Amino acid sequence: MFSGEVMAEVIKVKSAPERYPEYFAIINNVVDKLHEWIHVNEMRQDKSALDFVKTVTIVRTFNLYKSIKLLLSYDHWEDAAIVARSLFELLLNLEEILRDESEAEGKASKYLSFSKLQDALHICYDVEYNVETGRCSKERALLLEKLKQSMETCFQEFRKKKGRTGWKNTWCGKNVYELASMSKNPMRIHHYKIIYSHFSDLSHSSPYAAMTTWSEMKQGDSDDLIIQRREDIEKENLVNVLLLSTSWLMEILLLANSQIPAYDGKWNLEILQRMYRAMGLKPPMVKTNRKDL
Repeated sequence: MFSGEVMAEVIKVKSAPERYPEYFAIINNVVDKLHEWIHVNEMRQDKSALDFVKTVTIVRTFNLYKSIKLLLSYDHWEDAAIVARSLFELLLNLEEILRDESEAEGKASKYLSFSKLQDALHICYDVEYNVETGRCSKERALLLEKLKQSMETCFQEFRKKKGRTGWKNTWCGKNVYELASMSKNPMRIHHYKIIYSHFSDLSHSSPYAAMTTWSEMKQGDSDDLIIQRREDIEKENLVNVLLLSTSWLMEILLLANSQIPAYDGKWNLEILQRMYRAMGLKPPMVKTNRKDL
C-alpha cells in the first residue's frame, strides 16, 4: 500500500469448488475411479514394451489430472492449462505408438529407449554443471566420459546428423504439430492450435500470462461489476481447461485400457455426457471426409 492510500475493503470470494460444485463433482468422480482402477484393483502385469508404455502413460495421466484438479481448486487455471498441455502430448505420443498395430511394439521399445537417453543426458548436464562450479570429484568426472561413450553406442539411432546438441529432440522424429496433424481425430489439430497459442503463452510466461493475474478496472466501475467481470473470465477458462483435460484423459483410457482389468467403457461416455450437461454444451459435431476414421 502506498503512503496516503486508504486500505480497500477486503472482498471475500467463495472457492472454485464452492462456486462450481457440479464441475468438481465430475473431477472428483474421475479421480476416485482412476484411484480405484490403478491403486485398489491394480493394473495388469506388463508382458511387453507396449504394455509397459500403456501402464506408465495411464499413471502419468492420473498424476497430471490430480494436479489439474488441485490447481483449479485454487483458481489457478493458468497453471492448470500448462499441466493440461503435458496431458495432450501424452495422448499424441500414445496415438503415434498405436498408429499401426504391426509397428506398435517396436515403437514402444523405441519410446522407452529414448527415455533412457533423456535420463543419461540429464545426468550429463548435472555433472557438467558441478564440474564447472568446482563441486564434482575427479572420479565422477571420469565416469561422465564413460557415460558419454556408452551413449554413443547405445543410442546411435537418436544421433543428429546436424545440429548443436547432437541428439534428436523427439523419439519418433515428429514434432507436436506433425503428430496432431497425423491423428485420426480431426479435432486434434484444433486442440493443437489452442494448446500452442493460448496455453503456450502461459507456459512461456508471456505478457499475456502476467496479465491474467490482473482484473481490468475502468473509471466508474462498481466493485460488483469488477468481480463479475473477473468471475466470467475465470469460469470461461476453468471450463476450457476442464473440458479439454478430461476429454484427453478419456481418450488415453480408450487407447490404453487393456492394462486396466476393471475398466468400464460406459463410464467414459457417462462422464463426458455429464460434463457437457453441466457446462450447457452440446457434444462437438465432427465433420470429416477422411476414409481412415
